[in-house]
Amino acid sequence: MTKYQMIQESHDCIQWFKHGDHPAVTEFNSPFKGKCRACGEDMTIHGWIKLFSDDFELTAICPGNWIVTSIGGCEEIWSDIAFKKVFK
Repeated sequence: MTKYQMIQESHDCIQWFKHGDHPAVTEFNSPFKGKCRACGEDMTIHGWIKLFSDDFELTAICPGNWIVTSIGGCEEIWSDIAFKKVFK
């Protein structure tokens, strides 16, 4: 198996904490008002974002997660822990 190294490229990155931090995030408006499976916080403080990787389906974003936009304009959600391991 051949190993490849990723090409160094710059990304636009915004750490999301609340509505208004990123224009692509909309207010979490769902009948489900329980706790988040990823972070354990109440779902009412989360947001929704449409991601290319999910066929533009709405995906929940936790406060403190990062929205990383690639050169091609695709947005991804990264946890703070994963983000700090990959980006500097």
